[in-house]
Amino acid sequence: MNAIRSVVSSVASAVGGFFGSMASRVRSGAVRGFNGARSAASSAMHAMGSAVSSGVHGVLGFFRNLPGNIRRALGNMGSLLVSAGRDVVSGLGNGIRNAMSGLLDTVRNMGSQVANAAKSVLGIHSPSRVFRDQVGRQVVAGLAEGITGNAGLALDACRVWLVGCLMRLMPGLVCVRLWARLPRMAGISV
Repeated sequence: MNAIRSVVSSVASAVGGFFGSMASRVRSGAVRGFNGARSAASSAMHAMGSAVSSGVHGVLGFFRNLPGNIRRALGNMGSLLVSAGRDVVSGLGNGIRNAMSGLLDTVRNMGSQVANAAKSVLGIHSPSRVFRDQVGRQVVAGLAEGITGNAGLALDACRVWLVGCLMRLMPGLVCVRLWARLPRMAGISV
């Protein structure tokens, strides 16, 4: 019985050793796998950070260099535009000057045609006689009528001015007498 016990003890010890070493191997494999995964994740994160940083630097560099790139691309476009604008304005001025002489000729011809038509319809052979006998007489008559019709306004203004001058030149008694008659002299009813 001792022999059986010794065999059972040896088998149990061998099985226990097998499973114990298996657990140790599994544990050590798991630790190695976890450490490997952690290292891979850390490397991946580091690589992503480097890529993002590189991308950000690239984008910043693009925008930093953008004004210079635009200037180089446009080159001397500004002076070309100034020259083109000057040419447009110069051409417009030349066109207006050239058209102006034609316009003036057309207006002169129209005026001459209107004057000739008016002379023909009115039977005018000498415009100077018409202006002397008809237009000139009417202008002078209208002027005379305007002066005559408004002469009272000028006289009233002269009276007021004269009374003001006398009051400044002759203060005292004369002014009191004039003052009393001032409204009537000025044509003002009190």
